[in-house]
Amino acid sequence: MKKHLKSLDLAIVALCLCAFLSSAALAKGDAPRCLSGASPDVQELPDGAVRVENKFYTLEIATKEGGRIRSLIVKETGDNLIYWDPKEQLGGLLDDKSFTSEPFKFQITRPEARTAVVSLDARNDITGIAVRKTLTFRADTPAIALHYRAENRSQAAINRAGPILVRNIVRPGGKDITPADIYCLPTSAGIFQADAHERHKNPDTSSGFTQKISAPWMAFINRDRRQGLAFVYLDDALAIFYQWCDSVVYPTLEWGYRPLEAGTALETSLMFIPVSGLSGVSWADQQVILNVSKNGTIEARAVAKPLQDIVLEVADVDAAGAVQGSPVKVNLNNLEAAKTGQASFTRLPIGLSAVLAQAGGQAAPAAPANAVMRRFTLSGQGKTLAVFHDAIDGKTRNVSGTLKPYAAPAAKVEQFKDWKKIEFKPVIAETDRQRGYALFSREDSEAGKTLAAMQFDLAPGLRESQFVALQALKELGEVMVAVKPTGKTSESWLREHVLVRRQTGIPIPKNEHSVTGEIVQLKSVENWSPRVNVEERLWLTVRGRGTEAGDYPFELRIQPAQGAPFVLPVQVKIWPVKLPEHQRVTFEAEHVLTLLPGANYRDQEGKPSVQPGWQLPALEVHVQNLADHGVNVAQAYTFLDAGWAYIKIAGSDKSLGAAINADPLFLLREPLPELDFSYFNPWLDTARRNGLWRFDSYTAALIGDKWASEANLEAARKQGGALAKLAAQPPKEVAHRIDVWFWGQLFKYIVSRDYQPQDIFMKVLDKLPLDQTPKMARIMGVVKEAGWRPQSSFSTLFRYPEQTRMLDQVIGLWMFGTWNYEEYQARLAAGDLKGDAEKWSYDGWGVSWAAYQNLRARGWEAAFSRRDGFHAHEYYRWLPYTAIVSMENNRPIDSPAWEGLSDGMADAQLLAALLHELGAWERQRGLPADQDPKAGAILASIVGGNEKAILPIRLVSLERGIRGMSVIDAGDQAGADRYRRARRAVLTLLAQFQQKKS
Repeated sequence: MKKHLKSLDLAIVALCLCAFLSSAALAKGDAPRCLSGASPDVQELPDGAVRVENKFYTLEIATKEGGRIRSLIVKETGDNLIYWDPKEQLGGLLDDKSFTSEPFKFQITRPEARTAVVSLDARNDITGIAVRKTLTFRADTPAIALHYRAENRSQAAINRAGPILVRNIVRPGGKDITPADIYCLPTSAGIFQADAHERHKNPDTSSGFTQKISAPWMAFINRDRRQGLAFVYLDDALAIFYQWCDSVVYPTLEWGYRPLEAGTALETSLMFIPVSGLSGVSWADQQVILNVSKNGTIEARAVAKPLQDIVLEVADVDAAGAVQGSPVKVNLNNLEAAKTGQASFTRLPIGLSAVLAQAGGQAAPAAPANAVMRRFTLSGQGKTLAVFHDAIDGKTRNVSGTLKPYAAPAAKVEQFKDWKKIEFKPVIAETDRQRGYALFSREDSEAGKTLAAMQFDLAPGLRESQFVALQALKELGEVMVAVKPTGKTSESWLREHVLVRRQTGIPIPKNEHSVTGEIVQLKSVENWSPRVNVEERLWLTVRGRGTEAGDYPFELRIQPAQGAPFVLPVQVKIWPVKLPEHQRVTFEAEHVLTLLPGANYRDQEGKPSVQPGWQLPALEVHVQNLADHGVNVAQAYTFLDAGWAYIKIAGSDKSLGAAINADPLFLLREPLPELDFSYFNPWLDTARRNGLWRFDSYTAALIGDKWASEANLEAARKQGGALAKLAAQPPKEVAHRIDVWFWGQLFKYIVSRDYQPQDIFMKVLDKLPLDQTPKMARIMGVVKEAGWRPQSSFSTLFRYPEQTRMLDQVIGLWMFGTWNYEEYQARLAAGDLKGDAEKWSYDGWGVSWAAYQNLRARGWEAAFSRRDGFHAHEYYRWLPYTAIVSMENNRPIDSPAWEGLSDGMADAQLLAALLHELGAWERQRGLPADQDPKAGAILASIVGGNEKAILPIRLVSLERGIRGMSVIDAGDQAGADRYRRARRAVLTLLAQFQQKKS
């Protein structure tokens, strides 16, 4: 029998009656209605959710799915302000992204009359992270109080994306987003009311992250329905705002708390308030929410009880904030939160003229010449409630160009007394002290001990990087680092195949699992003077390209100016294995060749370059860096806009852009011309020459609709003749003709540069909501007709058979952020997939913030699941702190993240080659290798579901109910050593198979 929640103020008889009635309801399958009689009413639903109801709203908490609020229905309008998809477990309020799909324990109490408290607790014993959300509901206000406690008993700081990121998927109008939906954000550049559809046009909010916060609140409002949600933060734990609005179905409204250090807990409080009667928000706090419209009208409401004697002062001020002229004051009297029994709030139409009229019938005076802003001050109960500004000229939103950051009470931070930091301490031997420094590793099973040797295991064409840590125990002066050949290794081999670099930037990660948000650079070793008692890192990279099998030993020599030298033996073994010319696991990084330094096609803002042309030596360096790290896809995500200036009409000096400018109906005429793309030969040939043997471009939409507009078609019809006959066709057919022509011309050009048709891809849109699948399928059909293999990126599309079938008719490559082979197998069994399109892994924004050993897992996961490729979504995007490779003086500066991805892809080539030898790659492509009996038996001790394998891989719970393939615990301190041991084991088997075969 379902347990019933007990209210502290219920009588014994009422409890018994409630239990009886609810039992009867459950027996019939109905939702229980165990109303307490003391508003707000609270009850448990049959699925374990908790419903809370008062006169303003009905709300449900999904306790088993992340402790999220899955619905919030405003009673006045009947609108549900929350998006919730139970199938994808996507949506809701208060989504702690690391606990999205975790069940929360809950408890309900009534600490006082007309109040209910729901406490929700979850803990992850593996990560050491725990969350408690305490929600307080009251009868007389729609405002809901949240006390949030996050505990971090792990050894790693929670530091990503501002750190603890809480997601809310709000639809203020109760349906899909329209231009009436606006984000209201108080930033240091002013208070923005940004259209959710057009947010990308606002430079202060276009990145999504808003870190310059000037006031502790934000809101999402629908102007037409005059409703939405406002969030008011009550202490200084807030670090960032974030919005993702690429979907009209589920846009997000998120915030991040400041980093939570290991061994600490953070407690913070906020309120979230269903807003009624306002067309926007210019200010929000615990007592009042108000909005200043563009015409000067002010809408206001109290958050809870009526506020007495509210005074509004309107003053004109100059740029320094000094009052110009005489302020006007008006008493608003008894500002109400709501009328009894209703959820509507008092709206006060008090534009400046109305204020002046109430103050004595005065006409609105002209602003003094020195006035630039109109300042509004709302006060009551002996204190100032709000101060905000509006521009007299309508151009600026604040007094001095910036609003001061808000001052708020300090959030509570607790240091756990029973928690101990597991420190990494190198074992300092007496010989180290005499020498003046210790050289050790953090990444192998002997971490902490003075290094005795290093070993690299490679195959021809592959590479690997390892770092050693040096800790100076005294001033060493300038340290010289060199490598010297030993044995049969030659000086020339060493120069070509070994790279020595040192790590700069952050010398020691704050924990063993991340390198923090800053890019960690690797530069050539020159004039290096290690700091005393600070760990410095040296990276050795060994390349196996163009090398025959055999042993290539050498020494790493360290010679400080003040101290004894150190010689580290390094063993390099090139195994006698043969890998396919074209790798079985394709590796693509978002690098956009036409935007790299050396490719002067566009500037960094995407505009046509002032000096078009190519700096081929610089471009060659960057492309070689890609190829050296295993990338084999040339990416050029742009051929339009600026491209019209460089695309020529074949046999003419006239560009396509010039032809269109001279004749706006040019693309409606017959026949459409042959195009000359030869301007792009240098960079495309540079890519091909360096082994980037695949090609990938991008289109977010088709271009034909623009040229086949009704206005153009009408103009064409008026010209008569063949043009009028063509324009008489349906607009969609005209647009289709233009699209197939243009993308077909581009495809022919790519083929002419020695790329094979099966290796030429076109990305179509990206991670769209399901309602956009038909549009995606239509665009894919067009580019496929033009010769391309269409592709796009998804998360869990295989959960939706109809959409899967629709795309499977046209798609050439599926790219997944999370691969769940169970869903894939279900679609195969149901016939929703033909199974011939390629399957790729995808890792998006944030890869630069992961540690080397975490990223090395990506290759193993892709190859083990027999996927065809891997895409890393970051390379160089003009934001240095998000780049895995940055540019400096026309040189690529690598990072540990980049090395980890590269080494993981090299591991993937070896594992894929072994699976091919076993015949398991072709037979069950896309399914885990250990599902094949023969492969599973051979790989059991190396990689797979066996818990004792060197690299155990299994399905684990990820975000919003997604379960994906993951290497278990390979990101720990000895993670890199485990990858190296697993690689050695695969090489041993691969060499044995190929030897028998030969």
